[in-house]
Amino acid sequence: MDEYVQNSINVRKSTIYDNYHNVPPEIEAKINDIFERMTEFGEKYTDVLEFENDFAQSDLNQEYISIFTDLATVNGPGTVSFKDSAFNPKNYSDVDLKEMAKDTIKQDIKYHIKDTIVAKRHETAIERDQALREIPVVGEVIQAKRTMDTLGRVFGRKRK
Repeated sequence: MDEYVQNSINVRKSTIYDNYHNVPPEIEAKINDIFERMTEFGEKYTDVLEFENDFAQSDLNQEYISIFTDLATVNGPGTVSFKDSAFNPKNYSDVDLKEMAKDTIKQDIKYHIKDTIVAKRHETAIERDQALREIPVVGEVIQAKRTMDTLGRVFGRKRK
């Protein structure tokens, strides 16, 4: 599995376990099942953007979102505790909770995708730079320019 696809799945998993510490056993089984299927779904992707686009359109995404609704609406012992928080799920309807869960997940995914894209671009830039350095004359020119820029910064010359 692609490293970035695996990271995407891990972020989704940590979103649940970092925010909900007392997950009831019946929901735990559902979570494990969804993440097993999510891992199988991710196995066929080598590009994280393609994975994210397809996952967003899949039924599996809806099941993942439903986990948050289940966790937010569970009542009784061994459940999520909201007593230290201003948020209390009992004050919201199921529709409101679903919308809030969807918004939270969309924000988490948006930030994760953005971080992944930045990391991928950085990797690509490093690979491109390395390839340019291997060309005999071009590599020497690039190194000389960087040396001049560094010396200019050290001795206070402003770049144009």
